[in-house]
Amino acid sequence: MKSIEKNSYILYNNKIKGISSKTALTGAVILIALYVSSIIFALMDSPLAENLLLASLFCTIVIPAVLYGYAVALRYFKKKK
Repeated sequence: MKSIEKNSYILYNNKIKGISSKTALTGAVILIALYVSSIIFALMDSPLAENLLLASLFCTIVIPAVLYGYAVALRYFKKKK
């Protein structure tokens, strides 16, 4: 009976690690895209460019905060099990 519990624990940990690494990679790609778009919007000469730049800078701050919160929640639920 204990071997079944141990195997399910190992599978659960591997699943969490896979989710965490995919989330980190996705977050890094999104942040790089936001940095590039911020540079492009800063150099554009359009009335819409200022609003797009502000939105891009806002997301540059919010997305890492949300990903950090997700990581903290994963650690919390991992310890709880």
